[in-house]
Amino acid sequence: QIQTVKNYDPRLEAWYADAVRVGKPVWSHIYQWEDKPEILSISSSYPIYDETHNLVGVIGVDLILSEISEFLADLKAGSLGKTFILERSGLIVASSTSEMPYIVINGKAKRLSAFDSKDSLIQLTTKYLKKRFGSLALVVGKQQLNFTNAGERYFVQVKSWRDGFGLDWLIVVVI
Repeated sequence: QIQTVKNYDPRLEAWYADAVRVGKPVWSHIYQWEDKPEILSISSSYPIYDETHNLVGVIGVDLILSEISEFLADLKAGSLGKTFILERSGLIVASSTSEMPYIVINGKAKRLSAFDSKDSLIQLTTKYLKKRFGSLALVVGKQQLNFTNAGERYFVQVKSWRDGFGLDWLIVVVI
């Protein structure tokens, strides 16, 4: 069943306005839904033009962070492995753990940094990557690394993932 929202103008939304302003497909920043503060997502927006290059509309798709985390949790990185996605700032996009990549305080979402994650393996691995590269911004390509901490050896694969529409993430698997 189709539902409509009264007085809703998508042209006022960032996912719509950003695609129109840039004139090409674009990703939004990660944002909190106004009507559902427990949901954070990222939008992919694609402006549609007619044959005379007049804007017809914008197609947008939301990727909900908790659903990306559920997908990662379904991947098998060994019984002791973790998979997580980071922004270059160290903020968690999603992870295979039960820890949400954000907390909601008084209706406002606060993103979590991997450097402060309650999951010790995510925190330890992110700190190692920063130390190894000097900054998460300097990780390029696909790297296979290993490190030792407290007598335990860890194997890490990190891949910088960029697309032509503005995403710039790190995908990390650690065992």
